[in-house]
Order: sequence, then structure tokens, then C-alpha cells
Amino acid sequence: MDFDLALASDWFDYKKTSPQELAKTVLSLGFTALELQYRMPEDYWVKLKPFLKKEEIAIVSLHQPFPASSEIKTELLLNSADEDERKLALKYAFQSLEIADEVGAKAVVFHLGEIPLKADYQKVYQLYEQELEETSQYEEIRAAIQEERKEKCQPYLDWALLSLDKLAHIADKYGVQVALENRYHLNEVPDIEEFKLFFKEFAGAPVVYWHDTGHAHHWEQLGFAAPFSYLKTFHDQMFGIHLHDAKGREDHLAPGQGEIDFPKVKGFLKPETIKVLEIHPAVSRGDAQAGLDFLKQVFFKGSSDSKKN
Repeated sequence: MDFDLALASDWFDYKKTSPQELAKTVLSLGFTALELQYRMPEDYWVKLKPFLKKEEIAIVSLHQPFPASSEIKTELLLNSADEDERKLALKYAFQSLEIADEVGAKAVVFHLGEIPLKADYQKVYQLYEQELEETSQYEEIRAAIQEERKEKCQPYLDWALLSLDKLAHIADKYGVQVALENRYHLNEVPDIEEFKLFFKEFAGAPVVYWHDTGHAHHWEQLGFAAPFSYLKTFHDQMFGIHLHDAKGREDHLAPGQGEIDFPKVKGFLKPETIKVLEIHPAVSRGDAQAGLDFLKQVFFKGSSDSKKN
């Protein structure tokens, strides 16, 4: 295989696909590497391991918490105001880092948490879908969300920093990167300014940026980030990227089926950047193959003439 692209495991329906079938499908599509993701049940992971070893399928990254645990009913926030919740979130985060070390993965992708907002960010979504993003109502809600986030963020950033300090210490021991992903929803951490804080605080530590093309597109479409601002700001800290397409607010589409300028995205990547195709389970095998072929053309045969403009 002449391209280094991994497939995110959550494309598969674990209830309908056996571990052996998963491994064979990965290879038949032309992949030799996976990112193990947080929806994979623990018993499925145990059964999958020997097939990955047999087929020599590499694990380049994990998405925490991995594997899925029946004990976790809702997402545990690493920046929760509840100390017990943070401790439990860290327990599973440490487990993910340990597994990453065991399987030779280079990074674990993390969601840091959220900031509870009274401002109705869901209303922003509704107005956008109604093509009312140019109205004064939309702008008022957008401004209210940004202002409230600034007012409320500090304790939640402090709690995130406490968790990150513990994660960085363990990750350093394992030689694994703590990869912070840009998020989809408007109440989630971090935004661009918060990323700057984290990277300043952990300069020299194994704390890196993980870009998600669809999430960035969502913030850009809603007017909460300038086009390509995440990549322009954090390309030096970027360790990996989730590649998927998007139309408006709908993401995790097969590349080539949406609005994202992948040739321009390519210009921000380093040769060693981990690249993972992360598509929704509803994407058909045919569309997945077409998306893979599209990425091969863009990233491994095409040229980029729009680098960092």
C-alpha cells in the first residue's frame, strides 16, 4: 500500500459485523491500519485483537474512552465540576493510554468536556437550517453564546487543566500523545483561544492538536470560526486528523460528497501527520470506497498549490 491512511473503527456496526469480518473488510478496502474508537464494546475488542494481529493491521490511534464500558451511561467529562466524575473520567482515560501503549498506537484522541450555557445554542442550529443566519436574531444569539462562554469558562478550563496535567504525566511514561480534538457543538471545549491556553501551559509535554475536518467546518458555517482558522493556528501542533466531508451542519460524510476543500487541507499537513478516515456508519461501502479513492487522489497523488493561504 502506497498511502498512510487509517480507518476509524466506528464506521462498523459491531452488532452486525463479526471481529473477523471487520478485519477482512479493512484489508479488502485497502487499509492496513485502524483507529480504535469509543463505541467498540470491551468483549468485541478482546475478540478482535487476534484477528488484527493475524492480518497485521496496525493501530495508529485510539479515541478515548476505549473500549466502551457498560459502566458508562453518559459521557464522562474531564472538565466536570463534579470531582468524582472527573476521577472516573480519568480512570478510563488512563486505561485508554495504557491500551495505546500495549498496541503501539501513537496517540489517544480526547474530548475535554463542555461549558454549561444558558444561551440557546440549539437555536443557532435551527436558525441556520432555516437559512436565517444573516438575521439580527441569529447575531444576537451568537453574540450571547460567545459572551456567556467568556464569562463562565475559567473554572471549566481550570478543571480541564488539572485533568490534562495528570494525563500528560501518564502519557509521557507510555510515550503516547494526548491529542486534543476540536469539537462539534458550540458549548464544547476547547475553542481556538482555549486551545492556545492549553498548548501554552503544556509546551514541551505530550499534548498535541488533533484536527477534525467536519467539526471545523461546522464552526465555520455557523460563524464561530473563520475558514481554516484552526488549521492556520495549530498546524505546527497538529499530530493527526480525522478526515470526513460535510454539507452545512451534516458531517462524517464520505470525502468528495460535501463542501470541504481537501486539497487546501492537505497543505497544512506534515508527512508524518496521522490521517484517519472517520465516516458515519450510515455511509455505504460503495461510498466509503469512493471516498477512499478520492482521498488517495488528493493526498497521495495530487499536489497542493494552496498551502496555508
